[in-house]
Amino acid sequence: MKKLFAFLALVALTSQAQTTFTNGIKGSALTSATTPLGGSELVYLIQSGTSKTATVSQVIAAATSQDNATTNGLVALILANTARDTTTSNTLTASVTAANAAITATTNGLAALILANTARDTATSNTLTASLTAATAANTATSNSIAGTAATVANAAVALYAANGATNGGSASLSSLSVTNLTYPVLAFGNYDGSSSVSPFVVNLAAASFQTVTFTNHSASYLGLSGIAPGENVTVVIKNGYTSSENFYYPACIQISSGASGITISAGKYAVFNFVATGSGAGYVYCSAAAQQN
Repeated sequence: MKKLFAFLALVALTSQAQTTFTNGIKGSALTSATTPLGGSELVYLIQSGTSKTATVSQVIAAATSQDNATTNGLVALILANTARDTTTSNTLTASVTAANAAITATTNGLAALILANTARDTATSNTLTASLTAATAANTATSNSIAGTAATVANAAVALYAANGATNGGSASLSSLSVTNLTYPVLAFGNYDGSSSVSPFVVNLAAASFQTVTFTNHSASYLGLSGIAPGENVTVVIKNGYTSSENFYYPACIQISSGASGITISAGKYAVFNFVATGSGAGYVYCSAAAQQN
């Protein structure tokens, strides 16, 4: 189309330079050609400074040739760009594929490692569980054995006591069982200030079977009881830590020795109190005492 416009412009220039054709008619006075044109019609043009004629088909062919050349150039450029873009796309696709393969390999490796670690941890856990189960069974067996032995000893002791009774310092035997004097741990309270501003010394029968205490004052040498339960047999040794004799008063109990309110202990000497509980109150505690005089 650009060539056709150039041709028309050329015709316009030609008509300005020579407005009269050979038939004596001006170009502006010519009648319009019948359309559509067939292509064999002649047009006036100047080529290399010389007036010449050419057919419409020749003029259109020249313009079409140039347009085709331009179009072919654009097509070639598009093809080149498409090939380049295709190469780039293929390269990117290959890179993405390789990256995906690497990620898949890494994921599979991690999955395999997790499975291996899980299997190892499960095996370790099973081993620990088996060891714990075995240890628990062994401990249970040991505990049952100890319990059985204790029950056997207790039953034998009960049977022995029922058959022969028991005496202080005595001994008895029954086949595999031998019972002799028992040794009790001593609960030593140390010094106790028996002044009038201090409450009476309370003997907790549940604390120990053998207890000792030293009174360092004489203003209020009273005894009290707590922790009373059936079957308790408690011995309490009291020392008079004062410089003169002192009367130590009984707690609330059933006296089976002197029946007096207290017992006198010489300076630096001892008295032994014994308490036996048959019930849970002071009315069920039997008590006796003996003092060292020399």
